[in-house]
Amino acid sequence: AFAALARHGLGAAIGGALATWLAAQALLLALPAPTIGLGIAVWLAVLVLAYLALERWLRVRSQRRVAVRYTLAQLAGRAAFAGGIVALAVVMTQVGGPVWGSVFASFPALYTSTLVLTGRSAGVGFARSLTTSLMISSLVNVVVFVVAFRFAVLELGLLAALAAAYLASLVSAYGTYRFIKTRLS
Repeated sequence: AFAALARHGLGAAIGGALATWLAAQALLLALPAPTIGLGIAVWLAVLVLAYLALERWLRVRSQRRVAVRYTLAQLAGRAAFAGGIVALAVVMTQVGGPVWGSVFASFPALYTSTLVLTGRSAGVGFARSLTTSLMISSLVNVVVFVVAFRFAVLELGLLAALAAAYLASLVSAYGTYRFIKTRLS
């Protein structure tokens, strides 16, 4: 949604992206919980469709590197925003239970703050050029971590499962880095 709406300005692009995220969360809450296999299959289909939409239909293209220096206030604001979302997820888990906690835990705080700060400092066009690589790296690496943790936790215990999932996501991060470097236009 951000890439499609970027030509209308940063506010419209961020607003549309967050509205899309909210609609997707509402849909997930309304549907019955799928099996892990079905969940992975749907995730993979959505990932491929989103990739095609960005690369082929919206023609999002990478741009040359732009030197951006974040101020201490920007870094602190980004950390406070992301930390506030984590705190909200914890509160919502206590108030609304694990379902509402997981909805708020999945809020794309770092993705949003990256696009906002980049849009302000380097322009909305440059922020738009980041959407494909951000989407691939965040969707793939987070899902690899979650799936690895889900299958490891009952066998290995909490700490070992976290370590195994982290290792799996590091391998995944390297793979997504190689994919992004060689495949994105």
